[in-house]
Amino acid sequence: MRWSFLGLLLLVVGCSEPADVFEVDPGEGAEPQGATLQVCGTETSFRKVGSHLVARQVINCEGSGNIRVKYLDGTTVNCPIGYVTTPDPFSKEGFHQNFKIERGICRNV
Repeated sequence: MRWSFLGLLLLVVGCSEPADVFEVDPGEGAEPQGATLQVCGTETSFRKVGSHLVARQVINCEGSGNIRVKYLDGTTVNCPIGYVTTPDPFSKEGFHQNFKIERGICRNV
């Protein structure tokens, strides 16, 4: 029984859908309090990786979204996400989208 469970677990992990990665550079000297990814009707929190904010999400829709970055000083910056779509079924990786915030303006880089 133990081997069949392990085999099933490997099969499920091996067949999981690729996740898109969203990465935000919050700007020099800026201290983000947190950030949220809103896409496909769901919200995902970002985690801090070095000086950047990173979120991963499986995209299961066609449309657009938004990243909302909140700073310790109370300001909020929105990063509009353009068109997103479900991943290529033969791809093992999702898309990687990078954003940079400068002077309160977010742009896709």
